Amino acid sequence: MAPPRAAAAVAAAGQLPPPRLTLAVVQGPGKGLKFTSKFGASEFTIGRIVRADFTVRDESVSSKHAEARWDAKSKAWTLVDVGSSNGTRLNGRAPDDDAALLEEGKPARLKVGDRIALGPETLVVVEAVEEEGAVGGGVGGVEAGGVVSAAPAAGGRRQAAAAAAAPAVAADKPSAPGGKKGRSTRAAGGGNGGEADHEDHENHHHEDDLSLLTPEMEDQLRAYAAAAQARIRAAAERAVAELRADWTTRRAALLEMAERL
Repeated sequence: MAPPRAAAAVAAAGQLPPPRLTLAVVQGPGKGLKFTSKFGASEFTIGRIVRADFTVRDESVSSKHAEARWDAKSKAWTLVDVGSSNGTRLNGRAPDDDAALLEEGKPARLKVGDRIALGPETLVVVEAVEEEGAVGGGVGGVEAGGVVSAAPAAGGRRQAAAAAAAPAVAADKPSAPGGKKGRSTRAAGGGNGGEADHEDHENHHHEDDLSLLTPEMEDQLRAYAAAAQARIRAAAERAVAELRADWTTRRAALLEMAERL
């Protein structure tokens, strides 16, 4: 399974995707709702409308209330009020605590356990951060003090990126005196030599693609694929059920008309 091109390019450039941020609604009409940012996303919107990434069904929440943004410089998630009607408050003593009111457009740094009040009713907690950006293991997580960050562990971000990019550089070097990339030297006269060379060429590049994946990334991709299959299967089952219900209704109507005739 080849890695996503965007993730491979980011790793080769020495950069890692932001860690995935999880928010949980603990008070208000949407209590119990959780949201986790998408893999590789550096920002997401919070609001009442369906088009918002994190939709909160609360009439006191603005259609586009706030945004969470990844600050690559400080390696931390931040929260920004984007002109909400009832305001966004961070770690206030009460939902209407104006001392905790965020200034519109000014980012506030987030940490795990922070309480975010969206208007007077909805309270959201910064619950967790997943280590989705890890390359080589140990990258991402929560620093001391609870700041949501993606600081590199032992070995460092540059070494992890260099390790991911190294196989791609090696693939460009010729493997035979003739200078043909990805082909092995074979004796002349072999009837299937061309087909074997082509197969080796394809396998060589396939191995290079796989070398960019860590076991953690492979597990994540498998989990995404399984979740996508489950969603597709559920959607298909719902469509079939709706068609059956519609047909049952139409059949009953036709039988009733036939009886009247």
